[in-house]
Amino acid sequence: KGLEFTQVFLPYLDWQPLRSEEKTPPFLLEEVPGSRVHGLALARPYLQEKQSSLYLLLKNIKNRRVLDEARRVFYVAVTRARQRLVLSAVVKPNQELQGESPLGWLGSHYRQPLPPPGTVISWPGPEMAVELAAEIPGAAAPEITPEPIELPEPLKFQPEPAPYQMSYPSQLVEMGEERQAGEDPDAARLRGEVMHRALETLAQGGELPEAAALAAALRQGGLAPAAAAGLAPEILAELTACRQDPFLARLLDPGLPDAVSEWRLEDRPAPDTIRRGQMDRLVFDGATWWLLDYKTSRPADPGEWEEFMAREQEKYRPQLLAYREMAARAQGISPEAVRLVLYFTAIQRPVEVK
Repeated sequence: KGLEFTQVFLPYLDWQPLRSEEKTPPFLLEEVPGSRVHGLALARPYLQEKQSSLYLLLKNIKNRRVLDEARRVFYVAVTRARQRLVLSAVVKPNQELQGESPLGWLGSHYRQPLPPPGTVISWPGPEMAVELAAEIPGAAAPEITPEPIELPEPLKFQPEPAPYQMSYPSQLVEMGEERQAGEDPDAARLRGEVMHRALETLAQGGELPEAAALAAALRQGGLAPAAAAGLAPEILAELTACRQDPFLARLLDPGLPDAVSEWRLEDRPAPDTIRRGQMDRLVFDGATWWLLDYKTSRPADPGEWEEFMAREQEKYRPQLLAYREMAARAQGISPEAVRLVLYFTAIQRPVEVK
């Protein structure tokens, strides 16, 4: 291939292929050179200071691949010219021609300084005339008076209504300004996520994780290592107490025939509405259907548990009633047959919502 056109113009030699690669992607998947093995690495959480060694290795492999491809494209472009090849770039005064760009590659090959502005010199091997223009005059605008264009009347457009709307029971909860005293909001959120996952594991017949595993899960969620190490034993103690609570232990029994955890469900409460939600635990113990909603939150003052639980009941009642309607429709039972319970894991206290 090559020698395809009489003249070839190649601008933007100052283009740097790696400039667009500076952003950190969430993951990297690259083939290891010389093998058919691929490496996959996740980027660090925002609270972690350094990337993993595998991520840095794959980033180097990716950068090398991007540069190799850019060099191939540059080679193909310059070898297309039969008689004349014109290269252009934007440079700063006294700039050294180096770096990962086509201009830098030419500078590494010729190893010659740029000429003074307005003069032309020749670089040997292969010979190339080089000129540094301080200012390039712009093209004169043509003196053409455009004729006015009469636009036709716009087409009439009547937007069609959306075929359906989405509804989420969680949107029925009126969130207040209340927060736990002395606990970071991220730590409170991660506590809830880890507690829910561990309770789901117990309901599936698994064992409680060790404190080290809980700390690793908290770090993976973005919590600082010291904070994760301090919070993990608290979560493990809370999970152990929940597992020993007779009420919850009975409903977490993996041998129950009708039970689901973290159940994602959709239904159609109206012809034009799709409702979607996720329930913590729905279980039939042989006599009663129970719908559990785990609450890992706690009041700012330990002496305000009763007032706190009363507020939580009012806050989450609309959501639980919607969940009950969805679960009853899916199971083919009456909504009144399902008992709603907020379970406060910090004190192992079930509170029925009616």
